[in-house]
Amino acid sequence: MAHTKHISFAEIGSGEPIVVVGEKDAASAGSLFDHLATKNRVLTMDWPSAAQITDRDLPASIAHTLAESGVDRYSVIGLSSGVPIAIGLAILIPKLINRLILISPPPIATSDAALYEDLSKIEAPSMVMIGTRDRSGAMDTGRLLRGKIRSCHFAMIYDADRDVLSDRPQACLIPIREFLDRGEEFIVCHESQIISP
Repeated sequence: MAHTKHISFAEIGSGEPIVVVGEKDAASAGSLFDHLATKNRVLTMDWPSAAQITDRDLPASIAHTLAESGVDRYSVIGLSSGVPIAIGLAILIPKLINRLILISPPPIATSDAALYEDLSKIEAPSMVMIGTRDRSGAMDTGRLLRGKIRSCHFAMIYDADRDVLSDRPQACLIPIREFLDRGEEFIVCHESQIISP
């Protein structure tokens, strides 16, 4: 792959691997890591090791590093600003991604336009999770993702703002776990799901 550099990963847990691409200072993701690690091997990118890599090249570097480490197939979770990177990874190696979960996606930037044109290449069952009180533009991005990814479910977390993992941790963690475990059986229809208390 072109423009690849080695990236360091921290990991906890054991089992089927999940790669989490979070924000650089996402302290609220700790509960997600702990929850996932009860059943899975969770790999999180060490941001300082990726400091000299552009967001455009990060998916290739992530895929290259994981392949060199013997991690062949895995699920991917993108958190907020990490969503475009997670999407890029799912587009780059579609047959190696088991599940794709996109939490609080950011508004689509002009620089990401080409990336979002390739959404139909994603093959993994996908879920977009957004808080009902999120006014950042995530809802519009979520609708676009749901419309262009061939197998994409839309979960709205009731009474949660942009940081859904802090606002409603259990309301997020339960459907995330069920989706990872059950995939397409998680939601039997493609209508939006509002997850209430």
